[in-house]
Amino acid sequence: MATRNLEQAPNRAALKYWQGHDVTGFEQPPNLLNNESLLAINAAGTGTVALIKANASDQIVFGAAPAAASFTQAALEPSSTIGLSVPRLAHARYSFAVDGGVTGLITPASTAVIPALAIMIAGTVNVTGAVTSLGSATLAVGTSAGSSASSLLAATAKASLGTGVLLPIVPTIAVPVKMSAAGSITVTVGTADLTGGIVEVFVLYYTAIA
Repeated sequence: MATRNLEQAPNRAALKYWQGHDVTGFEQPPNLLNNESLLAINAAGTGTVALIKANASDQIVFGAAPAAASFTQAALEPSSTIGLSVPRLAHARYSFAVDGGVTGLITPASTAVIPALAIMIAGTVNVTGAVTSLGSATLAVGTSAGSSASSLLAATAKASLGTGVLLPIVPTIAVPVKMSAAGSITVTVGTADLTGGIVEVFVLYYTAIA
């Protein structure tokens, strides 16, 4: 939790006063002491929630962040199929140390499921650890279902996948790709086994009605 000392705003006001400034209406913190709270009505209208409160040391304590488990695909879906919504970002990470590097399709342990009817419009492949191999290995990025194994990045030679390299994914706003079924982000190793590499994948998409 973040805290802000209750004395900070009055001290700022006092400094401005001694500098000859008009401090009428100067920002003040809520007048909360010793576990008092500033409340708001909850979304259901059935009770209240504490927005901020003062702890035993008379410091303002802001409400805790939502639990990570709250940020699920279902929670991110709009309440109606028509209306305002937000794009979504899928994030996956392939690591040779975790996922291995034998030729073929690999679903990373740290992946994301892109839902059916998702329209992928942008994204980035971020190489944080050089892709290495004793042979002429390639790496492609796609999904396990709903598109293809190279729908996000065509097979790319290891020489083009050095540490720090950023590559755009195939789908763009001008040429989007629509998922026909839900699928996890995958990588596919071609030609020769890998001996190292860490690759992050970010995919921006929105979900269509049909």
